[in-house]
Amino acid sequence: MEPGIFLRIIMVGTGLWILLLTVLSLARRRLTEAFCLAWGIIAICFIIAGIVLNPNWWNLYISFEGLLLACLIGFCLIYGVYFVSSNLADVIRKNTELAMQVTLLNTENTELRQELMKIKEAIKDREEEE
Repeated sequence: MEPGIFLRIIMVGTGLWILLLTVLSLARRRLTEAFCLAWGIIAICFIIAGIVLNPNWWNLYISFEGLLLACLIGFCLIYGVYFVSSNLADVIRKNTELAMQVTLLNTENTELRQELMKIKEAIKDREEEE
């Protein structure tokens, strides 16, 4: 098989794999919507590039083994970036949850302060009456 044709197959396959991984990650809530949109655009670009581009002239410059090595390095890079974006989405989600909890605690703290002030005023009024 010629490296140019093999590269087209790999690009379309990689695009489909990224698209499937993105949809599953969105369903499992591992990625945020913004990250899923970015990964979806990247996947579609891979698929379109694999269909439209015609890298037949690459046969003169790269061997089949070199193409396999380049594809392996590319897969490792894509997986690394996906892993980082997945962890970043998890941190963003936890940060949002933490901000909500802090807001609830601040609201509860304000209510308790107001209640404490009412109790102090009631005690002060009773002392003045006596």
